[in-house]
Amino acid sequence: MLIREDPPMGRQKPGKPQKIRRITEDATAEGVTIGKPPVFQLRAQAAQIPGGGATIIMIQPVTVARTAEDGTLLSPDVTEFTARHNGARQLTVPITLDPVDPRWRARLRLTADGKNDLLIGVGEYTFYDGTMPIPDGWTDLVGVAGGTAMLVTGPIKTLADIDPILSSGRASQVTIPLDIVR
Repeated sequence: MLIREDPPMGRQKPGKPQKIRRITEDATAEGVTIGKPPVFQLRAQAAQIPGGGATIIMIQPVTVARTAEDGTLLSPDVTEFTARHNGARQLTVPITLDPVDPRWRARLRLTADGKNDLLIGVGEYTFYDGTMPIPDGWTDLVGVAGGTAMLVTGPIKTLADIDPILSSGRASQVTIPLDIVR
């Protein structure tokens, strides 16, 4: 069964704790501008995409850009930049799934209120730490896929943007391991 009781996060070396860094300090010195107050509005949406199985779609009403000190645009979308530089590729239709990328890890803790806590990490960093409601049967799709899900990023501002963005080739995908904890 792929639903586990509180498994360790990611692939740990024996005797070494998993490091996940949450960036809480001001990042403007690094060229990251997120406005005031500094709130990053990334959300996760569970879905089933034909050919993609269990899918986590990242919804970002506000796009965070990275600039150099002189104002030169380095990356128009930090979320997309992070995904693409860690194994994600352009999502094409029909969808073809890649093997699991070992740099990624995710844990979905199912909660009684249905909000469910989702933590996605890449390397030693946290990519997403928030909630994700799931439809009935979605965890079964994860099980059928061997404990994996397809992570989709792109300029998806609302739920209504999902189909147009995916069909236009403006999204990225990466297959990630996903542990589900009850």
